[in-house]
Amino acid sequence: MKIKAVISDLDGTLVDTNIDWENLRARVRELLGTNHPLKPLGPSIPHVAKSHDDVLKAFKIIEEEELRSTQQISYDPLLINTIKVIKALGIKFAIVTLRSKSSAEIIIKKLGIQDYVDILVTRDQSLDRATQVRIVLKALNVKPHEVIFVGDTEYDLNSCMKLGIKTIIICKEHTTKCLTSMTNDVIIVSSFSDVINYLK
Repeated sequence: MKIKAVISDLDGTLVDTNIDWENLRARVRELLGTNHPLKPLGPSIPHVAKSHDDVLKAFKIIEEEELRSTQQISYDPLLINTIKVIKALGIKFAIVTLRSKSSAEIIIKKLGIQDYVDILVTRDQSLDRATQVRIVLKALNVKPHEVIFVGDTEYDLNSCMKLGIKTIIICKEHTTKCLTSMTNDVIIVSSFSDVINYLK
């Protein structure tokens, strides 16, 4: 099977932004007056919010935190080199994220990878990970079996398994437990640079 595209998540996969997600969820829960776990955060909000105005307020809180998190991002030579290797193999590279487009573009530019990204899909286009991936498949004219997805959460894994896409999970402390019973069709690695070992 020839891999024609790599689709990657952003936060926790290509970069660690150190957002305190639990604190952020607590703030959104307080705003919405709910005990919902809000996992994943963005996609849960429209289902929990009681009004469109509450949805806008919730995403404003998230957007402020996302923009604040971009301040610590810096140029990443190792990441750039890894993506250069991917591109040198003739493989297209896409990013999907539940971040806003504005904050995602800032991060991508600060990392120094903006010239290597064939398509960026953000929550501005869809709050559903599977739908985001479908947008990429259509834009790049590739089929699920020609793609590898790289992410760091159970949400990433479940979304891509439904689409029949081979998935690589960056193993983090918060994902290890949820993946212990479903490793048959999943590749688990410790960093994004390990991905190139599965493309040749």
